[in-house]
Amino acid sequence: GALISGGNYGIQVTDASAITNGITNAGTITGNNTGIAISNYSTITGGITNTGLISGALGINNAGTISGITAILMKSGSTISGGVLNSGLIMGLGTAVSLSDSSSLNGGIKNTGTISSINASGIYIASRSTLLGGISNSGLIQGGTQYGGIGVIEGSYIDYIVNQSLSGSQVGTIAGQQFGIAVASGAAIGSINNAGLIYGSVNGIQLGFLSSPSPSAASILNGITNSGTIFGGNTGIIVANSSAISGGISNTGLIAGNNGYGILVGTNSYIDYINNQSLSGSQVGTIAGGQYGIAVQSGGTIGSINNAGTIISLGALGPYNPAGIYLGGFGPFGSGGTIVNGITNTGSILSPSAGILITNSSQLAGGITNTGLINGEGRAGIVVNDGATATGGILNTGTILASNYGLDIFDGGTVLGGVTNIGTISSGGTGP
Repeated sequence: GALISGGNYGIQVTDASAITNGITNAGTITGNNTGIAISNYSTITGGITNTGLISGALGINNAGTISGITAILMKSGSTISGGVLNSGLIMGLGTAVSLSDSSSLNGGIKNTGTISSINASGIYIASRSTLLGGISNSGLIQGGTQYGGIGVIEGSYIDYIVNQSLSGSQVGTIAGQQFGIAVASGAAIGSINNAGLIYGSVNGIQLGFLSSPSPSAASILNGITNSGTIFGGNTGIIVANSSAISGGISNTGLIAGNNGYGILVGTNSYIDYINNQSLSGSQVGTIAGGQYGIAVQSGGTIGSINNAGTIISLGALGPYNPAGIYLGGFGPFGSGGTIVNGITNTGSILSPSAGILITNSSQLAGGITNTGLINGEGRAGIVVNDGATATGGILNTGTILASNYGLDIFDGGTVLGGVTNIGTISSGGTGP
């Protein structure tokens, strides 16, 4: 293919200059400094389409504007080496930055500006494509109606996502009209570290699509760490369709779902642990949901839950029995969930109905150890019913309160290992 090469820049667009019909590369664009540089109020309209190689210490350095149906499009096994540095605007009518057809972006994406899509995803990685060097964001990555801020599907891979805030009022934001971050169909992300805002009108972070044909499973290999906010209109973090998070979820910030769940593990999916902690001072790790703080449903499994912060259900009383922690089916039906190594609470688990509800033949092994507060205002502190089993017993040296029952074990519910109380178990308590 053809070659464009420069001492510093392969292509430089600067000083309020413009390219109006885009850049299409099927050969090589290379510069010792930067492959393509856009700066000083300059503009590329029509986007950048690459099926060849763009390379430099920085592959693309944008401090101006790149816009198009797809602003940056990589396909047909193409490569960008040196990554993408954006402090300006990358705007797509469709996707803003798209990798497909086994393409590779080496050096990552570092964004302090805006990457935005009107109708699709802010960043979209598909068809066995790879992004190495991660996505580091302290600006805005925003998606439209498809997938969300960042979508990773079809066997593709990103080694990490770091979303952070800068001093002052600049909050790193990853947002979408459906999902903040969506991973499905055999795709994987190494890790997610959030100190900013991840927001989805439906779900904040989604692994596995609920309505997709198989295979829809997805993976996070080294966990999610959150000290910021992960928020979804329905669910903060959902793990579905045989998806998995290895390395667990560690939270000192807020994970929340307005109408449904703070964290939902369902449909044969797995998280090896959830660790909800508080920092010194006033920062209390919080997992909150309109119905359930944490739910394990329909064959889902969590290794263990360790809470030193707050896990809370804000749902109104109703037929679905809101709970701080819920093991059961969807609604009153379906198969239950599993916790393998128990629940340890030194913080607060709160609900207007049941603090912890284990039902629908769910299985909890490793017992429940409470030195904090478990409070179910409208029903019971801990409920085990409908053929469910809690193995390892209940050890309470803290407080378990509810308006009706401190512990409510009925309808075939079983607690193996007994109940040991050195604290307070009482009815007549108040909820959140």
